[in-house]
Amino acid sequence: MNNYNQFHPYRRKQIRRTNYNERFNALSAVEVRTRHFIQLEWARCIDEEECYLKLLLAVVLINEDGNLPEDPLFIVALVNYSTARRRREFLGELDLIFNTVTLDQRVPRPNPVNRNRTFDQLNPRWCYAHTRFRIDHLRRLYHALDLEPIFLMTGRRRVSSEEAFILALVKLATGQTNVDLRDVFGEPSDERIGYIFRHTIHVLDEKCNGILYGNSIERWAHLFETFAEAIANKLNTEPYGFLQFISFRIMGFLDATMKETCTPASGPAEDRPRAPRHPDYDELQEAVYSGYMKIHGLKALTTVFPNGIVPFMYGPISARENDIAAVNMSALNAHLIALQPLVTAARANGMNAHYLSLFGDGIFIPQLCITRKHKAPIGGFLLPRQVEENNAMNSVRTSVEWPYETITNLFHILHAKYNKHLLRRNREVNFTLHAQLRVIFFLYNCYVCLNGSKFGEFFDMDPPSLEEYLNVV
Repeated sequence: MNNYNQFHPYRRKQIRRTNYNERFNALSAVEVRTRHFIQLEWARCIDEEECYLKLLLAVVLINEDGNLPEDPLFIVALVNYSTARRRREFLGELDLIFNTVTLDQRVPRPNPVNRNRTFDQLNPRWCYAHTRFRIDHLRRLYHALDLEPIFLMTGRRRVSSEEAFILALVKLATGQTNVDLRDVFGEPSDERIGYIFRHTIHVLDEKCNGILYGNSIERWAHLFETFAEAIANKLNTEPYGFLQFISFRIMGFLDATMKETCTPASGPAEDRPRAPRHPDYDELQEAVYSGYMKIHGLKALTTVFPNGIVPFMYGPISARENDIAAVNMSALNAHLIALQPLVTAARANGMNAHYLSLFGDGIFIPQLCITRKHKAPIGGFLLPRQVEENNAMNSVRTSVEWPYETITNLFHILHAKYNKHLLRRNREVNFTLHAQLRVIFFLYNCYVCLNGSKFGEFFDMDPPSLEEYLNVV
């Protein structure tokens, strides 16, 4: 059957090997069902032919003199083998008839109409449902990012940055596949959708450098005192015990999030039938496996300020690492110390000065700029004031989960693990997945700048404007 293609140029291609412009619609519904029945019978005849052939070989090998045996079993097997072979050849010819499409049988398919590729083509309700931004906010964000008018991708492919920006936001917000987005935007092939999305994600990831990761927290150093005052004012309210502090040093919150991905190297090493497994599949899977969560995935360390902005993100890294390892690899404590030189100088002069620090959960080890709730010493107990502070801070710290909840609700691409592959088909690291997670947090900050957040309302602080966040805070 596979050899028919080289003799018949109009052989119908397999469905997965046809694109939008080459799909054949020449067969009716009855012909499709008939062809399906023929192919099933053809496959069954192949199995029968192989089974009887093995039986014939076994009988010949058992015969010691090497002559053809006169055993009735051998004769019956020979007749059945010959019959199965003739049926296979006959059904193969029938299948060829149904799968051969001549030029006059092709149904022309015009190129699809362009849809949703510019801001002017977007419907307001559709835009907010599929991008999480209003059209005016989308225009404002696009111009504030200052993207190139035309994106030059691999293979001499070109696309307008406006179209690529809308497409990337729709895919992140809805989590739709490239095949679904092909119909949404009127693209001729889903392969082009994949090229556009990957290129746009890497372009936006470069915009994040210095704003979300890297030295991004340095942009907020002049507001550390303001953030600490906002948290102290929240604790000085009735639900939290009217706690008053002479010197309050917590300016933000520290936490880590984990996103589940597909199990790496779980398939064959090569794209061919009966290919062996990847030789290092066990090591690759252990490298990103979390024994605590019992999943394969990536972990990201983030900080949140009272205005609802995520100013710093480290990662993503392997889910195998715990939160302590993420803090150590990020060097966040040393970075925060370097941003407070006046406190360093005061401590060098013997003064009792404290660094403004981030508050995390109980797993974090206390450092100069990273703290957690009070813990009683071995064999000791906490003071009543320390118990009150622990209860109040635990209640306030739970609000740090709200940004994670909002991000998951806004960007549905995070819901399923099946569209997050750690390795490509050539077993190289899929860096697009890492950049995608950073871009999602970056777009969340832009969303907060435009719409506010529940976290900022909780601490009664307004986020900066979009232009201030993307340029100078």
